[in-house]
Amino acid sequence: MLHPKTLPLFACLILIGEGQTHARDFAEAESDAQAHGKSAVESSSAEITTKDLRQYVTRLASVEYEGRGTSDRGGRMATAFLASFFQELGFSPAGEAGGYYQYFPFSAGKKLTGKNVLELQVTKPAKKTRTLQPGTDYQPMGFSPKANIKPTPAVFCGFGIKSDGYDSFEGLEVKGRWVIMFRGSPKGQKQLQRFGPLVEKARTAKKLGAIGIIFIKGPNPAVGLEVIPPSKNVGASDEILPAISVSNHLASTLLTGSKDSPDFKKLFSKYHTMKSIAGFALPGKISAEISLEKASEQGRNVIGHLQVGDNPSAEKIVIGAHIDHLGYGKRGSSRASGERSEQLHPGADDNASGVAALMEIAQFFADRKRSGKIKFKRDLVFVGWSGEEMGLFGSKHYVKSAKAERNGKLYPATAAYLNLDMIGRLGDNPLNVMATGSSKDWKVIIESLEEDLKTKISPNPNLPTDSTSFYSAGVPVIALFTGLHDEYHTPDDTADKIDFDGLTRISHYMKSLTTAVASLDSPPSYLKAPRRGEPQRTKLVIGVRIENVPNGDGVSVLEVLPDSPAHRAGVKKGDAIEQIDGKQIKDVNGLRDVLNKLESGKTYSAGIKRGNKLILLEVAPTKSRP
Repeated sequence: MLHPKTLPLFACLILIGEGQTHARDFAEAESDAQAHGKSAVESSSAEITTKDLRQYVTRLASVEYEGRGTSDRGGRMATAFLASFFQELGFSPAGEAGGYYQYFPFSAGKKLTGKNVLELQVTKPAKKTRTLQPGTDYQPMGFSPKANIKPTPAVFCGFGIKSDGYDSFEGLEVKGRWVIMFRGSPKGQKQLQRFGPLVEKARTAKKLGAIGIIFIKGPNPAVGLEVIPPSKNVGASDEILPAISVSNHLASTLLTGSKDSPDFKKLFSKYHTMKSIAGFALPGKISAEISLEKASEQGRNVIGHLQVGDNPSAEKIVIGAHIDHLGYGKRGSSRASGERSEQLHPGADDNASGVAALMEIAQFFADRKRSGKIKFKRDLVFVGWSGEEMGLFGSKHYVKSAKAERNGKLYPATAAYLNLDMIGRLGDNPLNVMATGSSKDWKVIIESLEEDLKTKISPNPNLPTDSTSFYSAGVPVIALFTGLHDEYHTPDDTADKIDFDGLTRISHYMKSLTTAVASLDSPPSYLKAPRRGEPQRTKLVIGVRIENVPNGDGVSVLEVLPDSPAHRAGVKKGDAIEQIDGKQIKDVNGLRDVLNKLESGKTYSAGIKRGNKLILLEVAPTKSRP
């Protein structure tokens, strides 16, 4: 049995790191991608074909394109690929400085700046000093403020969870001390999973008066990266308290005195498997200097203009699809757990499928323009958005810039926006044609299309995709979507799972829709629809934006609001809420009915489907605001 009194004193360590940003040269990779774009036009048909769509999706979702993270190497390759494709089609560049790219800044968490020091001291200092680099052995967390902490005692508190029947801090003096804890939650105790997020642990430690917090991965298969960079968003944009993540080697040194001690694994196993176990005080003291600043990176949209007549038209139709994905889990919200959350996320459906359709439609219309077969009243603008996965950054920037050029008014110069996002899993299901409530004219236009495709009409225009950027600016929009699936935002969203026959049919549908809108005598009218999300006028709320799951199987979570009951319960984007308090939930109205019957201040069980697993969480709804 391990006991704090038997732990050897640890040696004095000084960890020093200077914030550095190493610029990467992507020129060779972009050159390769440009060649891919040219080859894609040369090897494809002017008609919309399954063969072409398969080629494009396979390329974009390949290992070479690294998950297309915004501003990452793969993201730069993807945008270079699309820009080259547009150029080869003969599209006019409609980006900045006569090019196809439109650049935009975006928040990328934090970065190291100035001096960062973590010093571990013992009562009897050993005559040994080791200097280690941030990023390998430790990193300040993104929700950590700047800090200069003098030598201070530390306590180890297991998983750092405090709830009814489980208290990691019991018997420990926490106030004014460092707290050191494992990430995640104890094995087999589902009621404690909602306390597992790092943000929850940090807020609990702060409430108890801790001066700082140190996170340890340990040999936990449910936890990913050992050392978390400050650029990674772990659930909070605000500053909570000084926080550091450390490598397992350093953690073993802290807790056992040796970086490779078998006692470290035994210690983790003990806390991981036992129902409740007390922590202990550590010998020595810890001091730290943390210096961080907000980081900003640059993404880029790809914009090509197809002029259909002799002169540019006064009104244009914009057709768009986001080209970015999660990269290696860094650029958005991965639904994978443990080390899989740091693996390559190919994003074949999300959204190589939408970009492939965009490319195929663009090629179709470019060919018709060359052959003189286009009689449209409006030009077409094709756009590959970046930054969508992190908050619609690319489309928001485009809209803001376009409004600034037109004295704050985007419509009717942009007569309509048509969006393609996750359209690769049609199968036997109907195509979701969403946001029809953004114009009273969409019903007639959609009914006029002659495509043989089952559709499901959804009027809600407030969606978690790029169409919302345009709708919020007064532009009528349509968004096509084939639905969520178990592989969404995981490394398993691969090209072999795409329904290419279905993608071909959807591409034809978007071609027909584009033709109809571009040929109208006047642009579709704009209709301001009531904002939908969490049901309104309910007695209680849980803090989610939702939509119905097809076939009455619950409601799908589109967004979890920060510091909401759902967030505290551990609900994640992409989850399906099927039950609350044992009551089955079939749709949005069903959730409203259940919430109206619950009581504020009480905690209820919630049945959540995550991927192909059903998990139980505990949620405490709060009163809705008037």
